Amino acid sequence: MMEWITQTFALLSTPEWGLAGLLLLGFLSASLLPLSSEPAVLAYLGFHPEYFWLAICFASLGNTLGGALNYWLGAQSLTLWESGNQRGPLLEKQKKIALRMQSVGPPLLLLAWLPIVGDPMCLMAGFLKLPLKPCMAYMAAGKCLRYLILSMGFVSLEPFLKTWALSLWTQLMAWHWAGLGPLGLP
Repeated sequence: MMEWITQTFALLSTPEWGLAGLLLLGFLSASLLPLSSEPAVLAYLGFHPEYFWLAICFASLGNTLGGALNYWLGAQSLTLWESGNQRGPLLEKQKKIALRMQSVGPPLLLLAWLPIVGDPMCLMAGFLKLPLKPCMAYMAAGKCLRYLILSMGFVSLEPFLKTWALSLWTQLMAWHWAGLGPLGLP
């Protein structure tokens, strides 16, 4: 089992397969699945910083396509809701959210990258039948900016993080070999 995991990680660490993995993970993490694509993007950039822009593009594309799926699911749920006999009133909280989203419109989807609320915002945009093209443009811009800012911060801090992690590891090993605990105590 461990060998299979090692081989899979080795395959995904190659530039070509890693980009495909970022696309897929970006797509899945933008769905309602509880996944996060940011650690994968940063790990990929740690191995292949020369593919900085490609990594951002692939992750953003996958994440935007996942948001588009959520938009489509929202639009389909409206169709199902209207076709059924379930024309009952929306809850007050749902009404407030829908009114707020309609008043702001597609620019609100710049925040579609936010955890917990971003995916439901894409669903709600589809449910409210907000215009598709502006929704997709704002969704893509927000998701791309998130990856860009996060990745630029990581690339600029990477040398410091490597030095810090190495010195921490060295200190922990020194304490271990000296028979001391992590705080230098016996």
